[in-house]
Amino acid sequence: MLLDDLRHPREAIETAVVRAVSRLPTPAARRLVRSPRIVDGQHLDPHLQLLLELQRRSGRGGFETLGSPANARREYRRMVRALERPEEPPALTHDRRVMTPAGPVPVRVYKPRASAGQPCLVYFHGGGFVIGDLETHDGFCRRLCRTADTVVVSVGYRLAPEHPFPAAVDDAVAIARWVRQEGAPQLRIDPARVAVAGDSAGGNLAIGAAQEVPGLCFSMPIYPGTDLGERRRSYDLFGQGFGLERSTVEWFMRLYAPGVDPHDPRLSPLRSERLDRCPPTHVVVAGFDVLRDEGLALADRLEALGVKTTRRVFPSLSHGFLHFTRVPGADAACEELGATLRRALHA
Repeated sequence: MLLDDLRHPREAIETAVVRAVSRLPTPAARRLVRSPRIVDGQHLDPHLQLLLELQRRSGRGGFETLGSPANARREYRRMVRALERPEEPPALTHDRRVMTPAGPVPVRVYKPRASAGQPCLVYFHGGGFVIGDLETHDGFCRRLCRTADTVVVSVGYRLAPEHPFPAAVDDAVAIARWVRQEGAPQLRIDPARVAVAGDSAGGNLAIGAAQEVPGLCFSMPIYPGTDLGERRRSYDLFGQGFGLERSTVEWFMRLYAPGVDPHDPRLSPLRSERLDRCPPTHVVVAGFDVLRDEGLALADRLEALGVKTTRRVFPSLSHGFLHFTRVPGADAACEELGATLRRALHA
């Protein structure tokens, strides 16, 4: 650990500051926040406000300012290491590659125990279809495995710009279908209790898989991007200074779907005519998020189509909160998501 700190002194200092801020009692964090951020009637979590202010003062911009997707991927991994508290590994974990029509896709399988007949969650990581991987979401998948008492299959789908749209969608659908069918006996899971979930871009992919793969029992998109064809009010309210910059979203989309019609339903699932095929769905939304309103629009549309739909808005949290598990409010939200999944899969 000391050697790592010497090699990366800036990262070590920033990590220490993040952890110190996160450990502050909530009343102390509130006292340090001189001007609480209140937007659209919502109060930003004081710990998150302090961390976002530290980021602003550091002069760091969004991922699009880092010069290349490779640099952005490294920075995302660094941020996750600083923000997340350690999660104990489940009883059994292994990596494998699943053959799909487009080639092999890496997955990581988490099992709470060795017995057969367990439910399963297929999870798609976030990162704008450009960054993120099995490692950046390892902690959250460990946690879901534990709190939901379920097998988790985390999917390392292909990333842009090396593999632009619809590569990620194709991989998501292929892996969800594989888990439901031939993967079930190999993983020793209950094929009648397979769910899909994902955060941000992964939430987009979860919606895509949910309407294309029959027999899924549940879906949980977490602050998903659902409609590239319209920029709603939340883009104006939260487009700068709240973690996910509007300019970053636009950069991701230039890399992922250059020249693609933004109304394409595989890119913007809110516009799909097949959403009525979705299983019961729990839509999770962060209050301080450019994607807030399109997540809420998804819940509205699913309800209008007769899909059993619930929604959970975390009004004080920002986009990406599942990584902020050293912050009490975000940690509690992640625990709640695991409990929600557990109820859905063990009903």
